[in-house]
Amino acid sequence: MKITATLLTLLTLFLQNAHAQEDTQWALPEGAIARFGKGTLKGIQYSPDGARFAVVSSLGIGLYDAATYQGIVLLIGHTDAVNSVAFSPDGKTIATGSDDKTARLWSATTGEHITTLTGHRNDVKSVAFSPDGNTIATGSYDTTVRLWDAKTGELKGRLPRYDAGVRAVSFSPDGNTIATMYHSKRARLSDATTGETKLEFPPGISVLFFDAAGKVVATGGHYRPVHLWDTITGGLKHILPKHTTGTSIALSPDRKIVATGGWDTVHLWDTTTGELKHTLPKHTTGTSRIAFSPDGNTIASADGKAVRLWDTITGELKGTLPEHTSSVITLAYSPDGSVLASASRNMVRLDDARTITHKRTITGFMMAVYDIAFSPDGNTLASSNGLVRLWDARTGEIRLTLTVRATSIALSPDGKTIATGVREALYLWDTITGEHRATLAEHGDWVEDIAFSSDGSMIAVGNQNNTVRLWDARTGAYKLTLPSGHAEPPPATLRPPSGFAFSPDASTIATVNSGDPVHLWDTITGEFKHTFPRQPNLAHHLAFSPDGSMLATGDYNGRVQLWDVKAGTYRLTLPAHTGGTYRVAFSPDGTILAGSADKTVRLWDTITWENRGILTGHTGSVTSVAFNPDGRTLVSASEDGTILVWKVD
Repeated sequence: MKITATLLTLLTLFLQNAHAQEDTQWALPEGAIARFGKGTLKGIQYSPDGARFAVVSSLGIGLYDAATYQGIVLLIGHTDAVNSVAFSPDGKTIATGSDDKTARLWSATTGEHITTLTGHRNDVKSVAFSPDGNTIATGSYDTTVRLWDAKTGELKGRLPRYDAGVRAVSFSPDGNTIATMYHSKRARLSDATTGETKLEFPPGISVLFFDAAGKVVATGGHYRPVHLWDTITGGLKHILPKHTTGTSIALSPDRKIVATGGWDTVHLWDTTTGELKHTLPKHTTGTSRIAFSPDGNTIASADGKAVRLWDTITGELKGTLPEHTSSVITLAYSPDGSVLASASRNMVRLDDARTITHKRTITGFMMAVYDIAFSPDGNTLASSNGLVRLWDARTGEIRLTLTVRATSIALSPDGKTIATGVREALYLWDTITGEHRATLAEHGDWVEDIAFSSDGSMIAVGNQNNTVRLWDARTGAYKLTLPSGHAEPPPATLRPPSGFAFSPDASTIATVNSGDPVHLWDTITGEFKHTFPRQPNLAHHLAFSPDGSMLATGDYNGRVQLWDVKAGTYRLTLPAHTGGTYRVAFSPDGTILAGSADKTVRLWDTITWENRGILTGHTGSVTSVAFNPDGRTLVSASEDGTILVWKVD
């Protein structure tokens, strides 16, 4: 078996202007031929000159041309989720911070990696350039803020250690002060040259902004009124009324007005006097984000899924932009104020801020993907990440989206039905029309796993209460619950199963509960058939080989174990992954076993049991793996919000 980087034309989501996205081929890891999804969306930031904008996701930084909206390059190289991005003041350099404990510097023109800043011992959550562009500050969960030379990447110094992880860092406009926010909802102002603490704020801080001169800082938080502080004396200037408590604070470009987003209202205040200047009409679903236009004449507010634009002088509504499909999480104006970018969990909308007209939508962002499944003909790939999507496995085009928050999915052997686990019920849908066919209820707890038998006659449903129920897939009739009556009692310590798999001939189902042996049951009678000898494992996922002779188990210690089904004996344990094994899967011809754990997929030869490859490229834990029935490709799903397609030959 060889992993090859073969070019395969796979299209992904289509934009509203009918242009297919080209970035399924962006920065693919070695051996991958396509990527579905762009990761979990985290933020947007424009370059200082407005020529480009960066879209931050768990996968990396997508750099886009602000005039054409076309993708330029994907900045990828971090080995874990990217948390923060910052452009240098001259717009030539990009700094990124990641959960891989490093910060990286990139060319904003070519996307070329310049250098890696190492030394933090935990996640780097925030990066910031000083106003003169000479210094980069990085804040980490290791409770430190480090200062780096922006030209050489050399460490210049550290601020005094904090008593909790640092989650945000920023410079004052004059560059003389560094503001940091850290866990326990506290914040500190430090001298950027000496590192001395200038001001320590009381607990309850969620957001912090400087005024234009760096002499006043506004702080606020959930259930805590906005405070205005004098950064020179450290004295408290004003406490805004309690109804300013909420989720957002924004300062006007001239720093003379502070806007506060409460749960359903936006207030405008004078930063010098603390007086209320204006109250915008009530929002309908609560304000999550607010942003001033560069000229200060307009304020944008996210009202749930909608973005509203207001005149900051009169308080009148200027317009409402078309709604997102989910709540807006961030807003960003282009430097000239002509474009307003708004991001929700699965898209970035770019709208003309002056004419209130739509310009472009960038889609393809996904939350963590927890389950994937192929149709038997290999033409359809189903994925679950809050929404259930059916993809054309040959072109990458999304064929159908079900707006259900499924915890697990399975495709029927004929490919005509998809089963989705939603809360305490199982729903069956037509894969062509999306029509709801049936609901199988009475599970008593959240549905965690689903499997069709190979002949399509049965559906097994695993629940959070550690039961597995069998249903007739054609009639929807309930059949039995495991464990049930049995001819030969299993050990008295047996607990209800939490992981399961049908044998290829559908006559047997294997079940396991973490810490217990694997048990085999008759799917017709529900009678107990056999127990494998206890091994020191924490198995939670099972897979039969295509011929039914072997059973593979993946455990929470990162091990994969093999069992002889006919003899009922333990065979061997494969080398451990660095993290728990989430899924195991055999190739259709039974020659390869794939196991996912941490951020990798490992492949083993089932004859020699030698390691035949390690697939790397995900920035989050790999949650599921599946072979295409044709045996030529393998797909892996991840918590990073992407699906990678690998060529296997």
